[in-house]
Amino acid sequence: MKERIESVAIVGMGALGMLYGGITREKLGTDSVCFVLDEERRARYRKEPCVINGVKTDFRLCTPEEVQPADLVIVATKGTDLQGALPAVKAAAGPDTTVISVLNGITSEQIIAEAVPEKQIVDCVALGMDAVREGRTLTYNSPGKLQIPRKDKKKQEAIDRLVRFFEETGIVYELMEDIQHAMWNKFMLNVGINQVSAVYGVTYKESVQPGEAMADMVAAMREVIDISAEEWIFLSEDDLEMNIRIIRELGTDGIPSMRQDILAKRKTEVELFAGTVIEKARKYDIPVPVNKRLYKLIREMEESYL
Repeated sequence: MKERIESVAIVGMGALGMLYGGITREKLGTDSVCFVLDEERRARYRKEPCVINGVKTDFRLCTPEEVQPADLVIVATKGTDLQGALPAVKAAAGPDTTVISVLNGITSEQIIAEAVPEKQIVDCVALGMDAVREGRTLTYNSPGKLQIPRKDKKKQEAIDRLVRFFEETGIVYELMEDIQHAMWNKFMLNVGINQVSAVYGVTYKESVQPGEAMADMVAAMREVIDISAEEWIFLSEDDLEMNIRIIRELGTDGIPSMRQDILAKRKTEVELFAGTVIEKARKYDIPVPVNKRLYKLIREMEESYL
């Protein structure tokens, strides 16, 4: 394994893929990054350039047949597209490739392990960004941060290499003593803010104003706390309050990805959020009425346009 990450392949050209692709390209150069996508998407994307915070940005676009194994693969698809993207992940990953996922939910690493050996996958949490993509245009104020484990004996070389990459590119990162707790904490955040924004049509700023939307957001998050105890993760009210502070600190009129999906009439990630909560609640016989109601409402919204 090389000490320095020099080549990055990104699977998924949504908000986070464009965000981290743009940062890497700016710091390491155009040749350092390629997006891996099928020929149909490549032909379509070539007709319209990316614009990131008002700046036209050209990226290399590679098909799975063309891509060379990269030092780092960033998986940045939507959860609904992950299974179909596994061949692209596999094509971009060689035996010395490190793989991270910036997807929502708590299951993407398990799914990616169907295509890449688990020992090459470093757990990662993408948190605090307010990126909004409309077509080929991305805007954001906060790039957020990536959380990865501080220590993992089996993957320490990959972790150390990631830290050097983050330092070189300026990607904000945080080393976590308990990455599973961090992953569940972000899951709780998304179960609250993403679903409530979709149902009530509220922005980040509006979601933390006293009222029905905020009440549902907090209640949905508390249902995740109840389940986490059964999974030996033990989220707490302190974690919930920290997530509310994160939303307040964003303090913008931006909207989370699920609200963006509703407005664009796309399939949402509700199965990753309320769907996962409901499945685990059934396993442990825990009541989750708020998540069940949000799930039903979001599925009805999808069915009205899909």
